[in-house]
Amino acid sequence: MMIDRVAIDRVAIDRVAIDRVAIDSVAAARVATPGALMSSYNRTTDRYTKPAIFFHWMIFLLVALAYLAIEIRGPRGSDSRAFWTGVHFWAGTLVLGLAVLRLLWRLWAGAPEELESNRLLAFLGRSAHLALYVFIFAQPLLGMLMVNAGGRPVPLAWTDISFTLVRADAIARPLLKDAHEWLGNVFYWVIGLHALAAIAHHVVFKDRVLRRII
Repeated sequence: MMIDRVAIDRVAIDRVAIDRVAIDSVAAARVATPGALMSSYNRTTDRYTKPAIFFHWMIFLLVALAYLAIEIRGPRGSDSRAFWTGVHFWAGTLVLGLAVLRLLWRLWAGAPEELESNRLLAFLGRSAHLALYVFIFAQPLLGMLMVNAGGRPVPLAWTDISFTLVRADAIARPLLKDAHEWLGNVFYWVIGLHALAAIAHHVVFKDRVLRRII
């Protein structure tokens, strides 16, 4: 009888162990699902995720490079102009590609909650972010359309890749050129105000707005 009881107890222990393994397997499967991964990224902290921070600063550097290239490119027909124009095209094309990835990532992973309690300042902050999103999509597209309307593809510097979105159009080209230049001039100010606002949050308001994107 004692042997039978020991055998029964061992069977019960084995069943408990099997049940625990099954529970652990289900828990691990839940953690590995896309939904669980998404929730682990989605608004879990008051900081932006590492991919969002990467996209933000890479786009910033490429926009700065595009502006620099167009300002120092030199006179028509010069080697300097050809080089810096290529850099401008390269930077602008990469900005557009990263902007798409950044938007997809934001839709998937979300963003931290707003820190601004003042409704007016919160509205201005959202408006500035929307304007910047419009810029990083519209400005490269306008540039590509302008070059295409002039009868040329847009080359990606130092590669064999080029883009042609529309056919040559002598009427549309000057309009696209004016729009591209106008938007570029406007966003000198928008980008400057965005940077000043970030500095003000850090120095004057002493909140975490700037720290959570670096």
